Amino acid sequence: MVQTSEAYDGCGARVYGGPTIGQATGRYGAEDLSIGRETSVGAQETVAVPTGATPKLALSARSRDRTVKQVRNLPYDDPGTPDLRSPARYLIWTARQQWRPLLLGTGYGIAWMGAQALVPAAIGRGLDEGVSAHDMSAAVKWSLVVLLLATVQAVAGVLRHRIAVQNWLNASFRSMQLLGRH
Repeated sequence: MVQTSEAYDGCGARVYGGPTIGQATGRYGAEDLSIGRETSVGAQETVAVPTGATPKLALSARSRDRTVKQVRNLPYDDPGTPDLRSPARYLIWTARQQWRPLLLGTGYGIAWMGAQALVPAAIGRGLDEGVSAHDMSAAVKWSLVVLLLATVQAVAGVLRHRIAVQNWLNASFRSMQLLGRH
């Protein structure tokens, strides 16, 4: 078993030091690992795992009852056979390999920019129909429309960015695997 040292941080929380996952532990082999988890005050806690034991995922109190969803495995088992006749053909081949997330990201981008483009028009209508006409209900209505557009813009922007990073990682890992083959 891996030995760990025990100390206390500035807030009085117990902190364990020791090797992290993937690091060899001196005279023990790489299979002697420890796993880090967060303590109640945010300090990193490392606990020992016996030789031959399978490390388990340490969950916080809030997420213990939730199911942990598995993330897409990267790199790919088989990245495919690319079209290497030109750089443009390689990029088109890469886009064809991940057309679904590209299409989804495009949809999120359209919703994000569409909401952003409609905000000035909604503000103008609110000023014209509400403030200029001294109609408080119209001003409130158009204020809520602006709030709705801002919410759509925020949610679509986050989702667009998430899909953009997914596309980037998929293409990067695919390219690294193909370069590593040769």
